[in-house]
Amino acid sequence: MSFPAMLAADGEVFTPEHMKRFGQTVMQGMGRMGDGVLLGDVGGLPASKPERISIAAMWLQLAPYTPEVRERIVPFYLNYRPSPQPWELAYLIRYGQPN
Repeated sequence: MSFPAMLAADGEVFTPEHMKRFGQTVMQGMGRMGDGVLLGDVGGLPASKPERISIAAMWLQLAPYTPEVRERIVPFYLNYRPSPQPWELAYLIRYGQPN
Protein backbone atom coordinates (compact mmCIF):
# COMPACT_ATOMS: atom_id res chain seq x y z
CA MET A 1 0.00 0.00 0.00
CA SER A 2 2.91 2.36 0.61
CA PHE A 3 3.97 2.65 -3.01
CA PRO A 4 0.55 3.65 -4.40
CA ALA A 5 0.09 6.07 -1.48
CA MET A 6 3.44 7.74 -2.20
CA LEU A 7 2.62 8.06 -5.89
CA ALA A 8 -0.82 9.50 -5.13
CA ALA A 9 0.68 12.03 -2.71
CA ASP A 10 2.92 13.25 -5.54
CA GLY A 11 0.08 13.31 -8.06
CA GLU A 12 1.64 10.47 -10.05
CA VAL A 13 -0.23 7.48 -11.54
CA PHE A 14 -2.86 7.18 -8.76
CA THR A 15 -5.58 9.79 -8.35
CA PRO A 16 -7.63 10.46 -5.23
CA GLU A 17 -10.40 8.42 -6.86
CA HIS A 18 -8.06 5.43 -7.17
CA MET A 19 -7.14 5.79 -3.51
CA LYS A 20 -10.83 5.87 -2.54
CA ARG A 21 -11.24 2.59 -4.39
CA PHE A 22 -8.36 1.10 -2.40
CA GLY A 23 -10.20 2.31 0.70
CA GLN A 24 -13.30 0.47 -0.44
CA THR A 25 -11.17 -2.66 -0.65
CA VAL A 26 -10.62 -2.37 3.10
CA MET A 27 -14.25 -1.53 3.82
CA GLN A 28 -15.74 -4.32 1.73
CA GLY A 29 -12.94 -6.87 2.07
CA MET A 30 -10.65 -7.48 5.01
CA GLY A 31 -12.35 -4.94 7.29
CA ARG A 32 -15.97 -5.57 6.49
CA MET A 33 -16.81 -7.17 9.85
CA GLY A 34 -16.19 -3.96 11.84
CA ASP A 35 -15.41 -3.62 15.57
CA GLY A 36 -11.72 -4.27 14.96
CA VAL A 37 -12.27 -7.71 13.45
CA LEU A 38 -10.06 -8.01 10.38
CA LEU A 39 -9.97 -10.93 8.00
CA GLY A 40 -6.62 -12.41 7.04
CA ASP A 41 -6.54 -11.38 3.39
CA VAL A 42 -7.44 -8.31 1.42
CA GLY A 43 -10.34 -10.06 -0.32
CA GLY A 44 -11.98 -10.82 3.03
CA LEU A 45 -12.64 -14.48 2.38
CA PRO A 46 -14.50 -15.98 5.34
CA ALA A 47 -12.00 -18.86 5.39
CA SER A 48 -9.05 -16.47 5.71
CA LYS A 49 -7.15 -16.74 8.94
CA PRO A 50 -6.90 -13.62 11.12
CA GLU A 51 -3.45 -14.71 12.34
CA ARG A 52 -2.18 -13.93 8.82
CA ILE A 53 -2.71 -10.22 9.46
CA SER A 54 0.52 -8.28 9.55
CA ILE A 55 0.93 -4.52 9.68
CA ALA A 56 -2.76 -3.74 9.22
CA ALA A 57 -1.87 -0.15 10.10
CA MET A 58 -0.38 0.39 6.65
CA TRP A 59 -3.94 0.56 5.33
CA LEU A 60 -4.42 3.71 7.43
CA GLN A 61 -2.64 5.60 4.64
CA LEU A 62 -6.02 5.48 2.93
CA ALA A 63 -7.76 7.44 5.71
CA PRO A 64 -7.25 10.83 4.00
CA TYR A 65 -9.22 9.46 1.04
CA THR A 66 -11.63 7.10 2.86
CA PRO A 67 -11.89 8.24 6.50
CA GLU A 68 -14.00 5.20 7.45
CA VAL A 69 -10.86 3.06 7.12
CA ARG A 70 -9.84 4.43 10.54
CA GLU A 71 -13.00 2.95 12.07
CA ARG A 72 -11.98 -0.50 10.84
CA ILE A 73 -8.24 -0.49 11.52
CA VAL A 74 -7.78 1.44 14.79
CA PRO A 75 -10.15 -0.81 16.82
CA PHE A 76 -8.09 -3.82 15.68
CA TYR A 77 -5.15 -2.40 17.61
CA LEU A 78 -7.25 -1.32 20.58
CA ASN A 79 -9.00 -4.69 20.90
CA TYR A 80 -6.62 -7.31 19.53
CA ARG A 81 -3.08 -5.98 19.28
CA PRO A 82 -2.47 -3.60 22.17
CA SER A 83 1.33 -3.67 21.72
CA PRO A 84 1.96 -2.71 18.09
CA GLN A 85 5.36 -2.85 16.50
CA PRO A 86 7.14 0.51 16.08
CA TRP A 87 6.25 0.86 12.38
CA GLU A 88 2.60 0.09 13.16
CA LEU A 89 2.64 2.69 15.91
CA ALA A 90 4.03 5.23 13.44
CA TYR A 91 1.09 4.63 11.08
CA LEU A 92 -1.35 4.84 14.01
CA ILE A 93 0.12 8.16 15.15
CA ARG A 94 0.20 9.61 11.64
CA TYR A 95 -3.15 8.42 10.28
CA GLY A 96 -5.14 6.96 13.19
CA GLN A 97 -6.76 10.19 14.38
CA PRO A 98 -9.21 12.36 12.48
CA ASN A 99 -7.63 15.51 11.02
